Amino acid sequence: MNIAFWLREDQCSNNNIFFNPQDATGAKAHLKYKHLFEFLKDKNINLITYDAVENFDSLDALIFVDYPLIPSKKAIEIFNLKIPKILITDENKYIRPEVWDKNNLDAFDYIFCCDDSYIDNIKFYKHHAHDHYKDLSLNYEIIGKKFENKKFITMISWNKKSKNLSVNYQKRIKVIDWFEKNYSEDFDLYGPNWDEFVFPWDVPILARFNTNRFTKFRRILGKNYSNWKGSVVDKVKCINDYKFVFVFENTEKINGYITEKIFDVFYGGSIPIYFGAENIEDYIDSKCFIDFRKFQSLGDLYVYLKKIDKNKYQTMLTEVEKFLSGKNSFSFTTKYFCEKIYSVLLKI
Repeated sequence: MNIAFWLREDQCSNNNIFFNPQDATGAKAHLKYKHLFEFLKDKNINLITYDAVENFDSLDALIFVDYPLIPSKKAIEIFNLKIPKILITDENKYIRPEVWDKNNLDAFDYIFCCDDSYIDNIKFYKHHAHDHYKDLSLNYEIIGKKFENKKFITMISWNKKSKNLSVNYQKRIKVIDWFEKNYSEDFDLYGPNWDEFVFPWDVPILARFNTNRFTKFRRILGKNYSNWKGSVVDKVKCINDYKFVFVFENTEKINGYITEKIFDVFYGGSIPIYFGAENIEDYIDSKCFIDFRKFQSLGDLYVYLKKIDKNKYQTMLTEVEKFLSGKNSFSFTTKYFCEKIYSVLLKI
């Protein structure tokens, strides 16, 4: 069986996506595709990026990630082939409205997504393969560091803007500004573009100013965040230097929308301050994280965090270890993801 694979052209050309799992924030966001390539190869199924396909007639099925996000002419040609199509989307309808458009969803035979309200295990299957640190044998390692050697708190995130109030970009900026003003010495910021003024990506007339052509212009307009430390090469190693990490999902309005962010913190040996899916406790024990929603203000949260001593902190890390080693974490693994994709391919 031969399966063509499409993801944004700048990320998957010439099978690169199957050998380079890291994204621009230093997270291993593409590890699931590396593992899928290896898993299917063992089942005598050939997974190949769309650009390397020479003979369309040799294809049995198609896998698209977040289609139609900036497709090329060849990607559109492959999309129009009359063979089974699978859509995988890590994102929600607020971040990828074109992906979640009904006409687009109708064009696919099977869809793997995060939104619990869609899951029927007929066409829509649960997908949140965001544990990027267990291998296909479910082996993993949590980085350790002494409590007293850790700095206080950090956030690792892209600097982005959206016109949609259901997207949490502005909430992240409120946290950053609050710490800059009140406890600058306790907070570090990492991630791309924080030295730039960015424009809303979902306002076409303004989004064009986010291209490389206007980088100098954006930096002239940008805010000088004193706590910004630049981008990171290895997100988990960076996280390990801190006791606490802010984890703000792109939206909190989608049940089941739980991404890699909280797992990056778990494996970095730190404790997440979580703001995201309202039903997260259906998936992850509340003892493993601090719920941002339970605090009336950032001041209240700050006082609470400062009171956490070494023993309480270690108790929380033990709960994280218990969760990661238990059965409730399996649905987040790339192994689960690979098995589910394979089960659908067997129907084709």
